[in-house]
Amino acid sequence: MEETTDQQNNPHLQVSEREGEVTPFLIDKMDNDATEDDEKDANKRGASRKVWYGLWMVLVASVIAGVLLLLLLLLSSKGNNRCSYPTGDGDGYLSRTELLARVVLPGVDVSNLTSNSSIHKKSPQFLALEWLVNDDPRNMTIEDDPTELIERFSLVSLYFATGGAGWLRDNGWLKSPSHCDWIKVRCDDDDDDENGRGRLVTGLMFMNNNMSGTLPAPEIGNFRKLRFIDFSFNSVGGTIPTEVGLLTSATYLDLRSNLLEGTLPSTQIGNNLKRLEQLKVNMNQFLGGTIAKEIGKLQQLESLDVSESNFSGTIPSEIGNLRKLSEFVLNGNAFSGSIPSQIGNLQQLYWLALDSNSFTGNIPTKIGNMGLTMPLNISHNFFSGTIPIEIGKLRNVRGLDFRNNFIS
Repeated sequence: MEETTDQQNNPHLQVSEREGEVTPFLIDKMDNDATEDDEKDANKRGASRKVWYGLWMVLVASVIAGVLLLLLLLLSSKGNNRCSYPTGDGDGYLSRTELLARVVLPGVDVSNLTSNSSIHKKSPQFLALEWLVNDDPRNMTIEDDPTELIERFSLVSLYFATGGAGWLRDNGWLKSPSHCDWIKVRCDDDDDDENGRGRLVTGLMFMNNNMSGTLPAPEIGNFRKLRFIDFSFNSVGGTIPTEVGLLTSATYLDLRSNLLEGTLPSTQIGNNLKRLEQLKVNMNQFLGGTIAKEIGKLQQLESLDVSESNFSGTIPSEIGNLRKLSEFVLNGNAFSGSIPSQIGNLQQLYWLALDSNSFTGNIPTKIGNMGLTMPLNISHNFFSGTIPIEIGKLRNVRGLDFRNNFIS
């Protein structure tokens, strides 16, 4: 009865029917305490989430700011705006374009170009400079070897000057970090790294490559180790830059079958290209081109071909100094005057073509001293006199053609 009375008097007491005993606990109080604890835990978790969310937002904002700063720096470095590049010579700060121009275009103020300048914003040289600044995969700077930098700039100038986008073969051009990997370019075999550092250009072999435009001056003369130059069978026009006379290592120069005009810079070639063995400029459109006496200084010359190129003037007597000459091809021009007797000194000559010119005088008797094997053709000229008996010494010559002259 006491238990029943206690249960009635105390509503917080409950009876456990399974165990047959009363288990007292404060239900309402516990519920209230649990609710307060849950609220505290929720507040703590909310505060913690706010802290982590704040830290996360700071981190995201920092990353975004860093990316934006990097993009701004990249855009700044690619533009022509003033960047923090000290010149070291009291001129303050210059853009990357202006600094590179000091090396590859000395004396040219690229910040003040006009359409009347020889170097303007559409010229091959300026396009090459922009490529160095903005698109060069090697990203060369003024701290790189200046000789390599100038050669790379000169190659890209050649690309833009001769319609590189329309070449038949341009593999690697403007894409490979090493210009020694660009098709048609040969370099020396000196040790180098993966970017071709330490190697200089020795050959430009562009035969039959759909080149057009003109040869860039003075850039064509910037290759100090260049030995082989072949631009034959293309459509290159304009004049031959006098700067070819700076290619003092050249042994082979082939410009035949193009649209070249003007005159052959034979004075510069003769004075400077002392190693030259092959000179071929035939099948061009030279107007009034002549063979200067300085050609006689090319002691190593083995082949000289100026045929069908509108040359005129006389043959200098100094031609007799070319003792190694084996090919002397002059046909299809407007040469005049007599053939110098010194031509008889060319005893290594096996091919002499004089036809279709305006030569006069007698046939030199010393032609009989040569070792000619190719047909001797002097037809369609104004030679006179008789055929010299010494011609009979040419025992290995494959034929003689004296037609359309005034000889008996």
